[in-house]
Amino acid sequence: MKGLEKIRGRRKIFLGMGVFLGLLASGLAGYYVGNSSKANRIVKDPQTIKNADTKQEKNLYDGSSLTLSEMYSSLQGASGSDFDHRLLVYEIAIKQNETGMLRIAKEKSQQDSMKKYIDIQMGQNDTVAKMLYEWQRNWGFSHH
Repeated sequence: MKGLEKIRGRRKIFLGMGVFLGLLASGLAGYYVGNSSKANRIVKDPQTIKNADTKQEKNLYDGSSLTLSEMYSSLQGASGSDFDHRLLVYEIAIKQNETGMLRIAKEKSQQDSMKKYIDIQMGQNDTVAKMLYEWQRNWGFSHH
């Protein structure tokens, strides 16, 4: 019986050590991933984002100059009114670009079903853009 108890005791010790080492490895991996990302880092000015690869600073409130990845990263670091402001700016920029692409597609597409889709999508974009601009005006968000 004592031999069986020793085995169970050792299992518990090994299991506990395994859990501890697993948690430690996860924590270290999370720290490494969080600190090693060269993508976009927010710098001293809270209205700019700096791309570590290009060393270029961009205004967070100029949606037309940011990539979708930069917009996404910016939104992850924002909260409250700042989040709302950035989201509106980015959504407006995306809708403007999408509408421009749809106009070109309408001219060049050879598929009637694609042209129908384009008409529907352009109508929806117009409705959404008006709503976004109204919110921007009503909430006091202006371009920086």
